[in-house]
Amino acid sequence: MYFRLLVTMFSLLMYAGLASAAPFAYIANSGGNSVTVIDTGAVPPVATATIPLPTPSYPYAVAVSPNGVHAYVTCQDSLKIAVIDTATNTVVKTLNTSLKPGGLAVNAAETRLYVADNNNNTLTVIDVSKLFDTGAAAEVAKVTLDSKVAVSVPEGVVINAAGNTVYVANAGTGKVAVVNANDVTDVYTKAGEIALDPGDYPMGMALSPDGAKLYAANFNSGSVAVIDTATRALKVKLSVATAPVSVAVNPVAANKFAYTPSSVLDKVTFINTGSTPNDTVLTTPAPVVGSQPWGAAVTPDGSKLYIVNYQAGTVSVLDAVTGSVLNSVPVGVKPTSMGNFMSPAYPYVVNASIDATGTGTGTVAPGVGAIPVTAYGRSFYFTPAVGSVVDSVTLNGVAKGAGTSIDITNITANQTLVVKFATAASKNVQPLTVELMNLGGRVYTTPTGIDITSGIMTAEYPTASQVTINADFTQYPGRSIASWGGACAGVSPFVSSCTVTLNAATNVQITFQNKPPQDKVMIAETGAYIGTIGAALQAAANGQTIKVVKNYDTLYLVDNIVANYSTAQVTLSGGWDDMGFATRTAGNYTRLGSLTIQSNAIVADMIVIQ
Repeated sequence: MYFRLLVTMFSLLMYAGLASAAPFAYIANSGGNSVTVIDTGAVPPVATATIPLPTPSYPYAVAVSPNGVHAYVTCQDSLKIAVIDTATNTVVKTLNTSLKPGGLAVNAAETRLYVADNNNNTLTVIDVSKLFDTGAAAEVAKVTLDSKVAVSVPEGVVINAAGNTVYVANAGTGKVAVVNANDVTDVYTKAGEIALDPGDYPMGMALSPDGAKLYAANFNSGSVAVIDTATRALKVKLSVATAPVSVAVNPVAANKFAYTPSSVLDKVTFINTGSTPNDTVLTTPAPVVGSQPWGAAVTPDGSKLYIVNYQAGTVSVLDAVTGSVLNSVPVGVKPTSMGNFMSPAYPYVVNASIDATGTGTGTVAPGVGAIPVTAYGRSFYFTPAVGSVVDSVTLNGVAKGAGTSIDITNITANQTLVVKFATAASKNVQPLTVELMNLGGRVYTTPTGIDITSGIMTAEYPTASQVTINADFTQYPGRSIASWGGACAGVSPFVSSCTVTLNAATNVQITFQNKPPQDKVMIAETGAYIGTIGAALQAAANGQTIKVVKNYDTLYLVDNIVANYSTAQVTLSGGWDDMGFATRTAGNYTRLGSLTIQSNAIVADMIVIQ
């Protein structure tokens, strides 16, 4: 929901240092183009950093990754998603989107981001698996949420623990869409929908700790829908205080509470999630919070409830069991923070450092020093300075090669990471950096070293060695090369590889493009054009080389392609309906139908050739 209230307030500007081990709350200040970070472990809780966002942004919803490494923030005015590294509290990536992002959720592996298009009828799936090592993300799917309407106003998004089911609140239609997700095959399909009442306007949602129940806050009807996720049926609709925007569920199984704030009455309704046969509304407690409460989240230990107050510019901190109001933390202008804005706790640290005995220099991301981590762990990235390379990486005293990154996972104790840089001359190697500039495809090198489908990657090879950069579209049949750049500038975009000699640090860029729905071609043999289908078939039977000239939307005629081989298949879109071959001139022609040529057959469909 895109509300703008005429209330102003100064945001806190504080130092953004490395995070400590406590859970942190990330508060999106929609009117201040910023995110306020609250240390929930401090007594009392305190805002420790304000992270600026580009103007205009209108930050709206937040999703902290389950591993606690990043917080994703939707920016509705700029159509972007800001990605915050929770170790440094800085924006490390900004994702451009083709939508007005509403609610969002990230899976446990932090490989897929699910984003609702607040002004449309779709759920967009973004591959973020390579975002932090190669620098790019790609939209891999768009799922239509309601086929009967043009705009369903999707709001809240939640994903189950297994990562195979996504729930989206369609506020405009009073339904919850259920989407099956397969992150391995990138197949995402709408599996069904759970009908509430058309006027309910469901917004925020939350799952119970065991995933058995889904809670949806219905803004218009002043209710919370409780849904059985196994049967995908509505169990009960609970009347709560007026105009609830969000709902949160206590993550501790023993604390059987759900919470929903009233954005009109400025109080919080407690729900007993342990009553049978259905959940019930508790008349007490009913704590009063700041003006126009919006987002809600619970600390990982289940002890504190955080309510974001839009008009007041504060966050109320409550005892999650008794309902007592403990604190009010000033934040930024018009805070919202729809979604899961609470990070997990960070019980461990990775003590990262750079070996001072190295002859080279470089940097470590997210930084050096004690970096807080969860049991999931996190990735570290090493960037050598110009003329330097990674010499060695050790983790807890064990050599881990000399790569430019390391994934530290399944942590049960504090870790020690040491990186050593050396000059490239001393190692007699040179770095090759390959960057994909836009759309995804696979690029790999021979000899091996680089293999990416998006973003940027660097590998080191012996000085003076030759390395071939190859483009592979086996998994991306709808794409082709638009241009080569860097050391491969000038190579034809219709050549799928480029070889470079590494006498110095070398950079190569490659830009991909979506191919037109059909290639437009002209049939030819050496020295003459073939004017009839029969002549083309006879020429192929006689062993003559049949070639086609492809004509893309740019009208750029490209290399001839041999068609009459057993592995070749070329489709001709139409023919020329306004002139004969004798008077044919260069340029774009009206074509009708399609023609497929193989070594032993020609298939024509509605062809017009004169």
